[in-house]
Amino acid sequence: MIYMQKIYPTSLTPEQYAEQEHHKQVKAPGNCPNCQGAHSLEALAYYHRYITTATALVLLIWVRRFLCRLCRVSVSCLPEFAQPYRPVNTPTIAAGFNGEQARPEVQRWSQLIKGYWRRFESHLPALLRQVGNALGPVPLKPTAKGFWRQLLRQCGDLGSATRQLVHQFHTCLWGTYRCHQASAASGCMRAACAGAARRFSPTQLYYRSFGDRGRSSCAYESTIRFGCFGPGPARCGKLDR
Repeated sequence: MIYMQKIYPTSLTPEQYAEQEHHKQVKAPGNCPNCQGAHSLEALAYYHRYITTATALVLLIWVRRFLCRLCRVSVSCLPEFAQPYRPVNTPTIAAGFNGEQARPEVQRWSQLIKGYWRRFESHLPALLRQVGNALGPVPLKPTAKGFWRQLLRQCGDLGSATRQLVHQFHTCLWGTYRCHQASAASGCMRAACAGAARRFSPTQLYYRSFGDRGRSSCAYESTIRFGCFGPGPARCGKLDR
């Protein structure tokens, strides 16, 4: 399960997040997003994933994961600049959706951003059934452009909108939202990580993830599920509570 973490200061960039090892400062949410159990989350592991930067580069960051003692669902605390299952960072996606095509980072990731918009359009009917009028009155014939403008009016930016959609409705603009249940015997899932590493080379993992066209590939899904996304041998590790 994804939990969107509001980081401070809110202007923290992916580069600063990585340099300051901000993932080590992440605290467990007070309640499990899945079962709402109070103080039930304990440190499980961390995984690394790719995120683009404002300079159109690709950066590897760490994401902290917790496990609910009650429902056994794992919770990954993503920073707001990272969208669930999407490598392009949140501000760049928002700029692309707003038509800011002159920005270098938007030009660099234009094909992915176009794919994200198509996915948003196709998921819109299901999204509106979940959200209803919680974000304001919905017209009889809603459009992706109209709902996008409505999201920005109500939430301010894509990061805040994603956080509200994830926490309140357990969804996001892409509809790709999954709960992963870990058994007590799985520990930090080292065996699964090793299996993913044997199946796919680092290059395959990289290109399969960036080949996203609105749905996760098998390799991408494996690395997210088992907490070992990135170049080199699969790695995962326990975190101190």
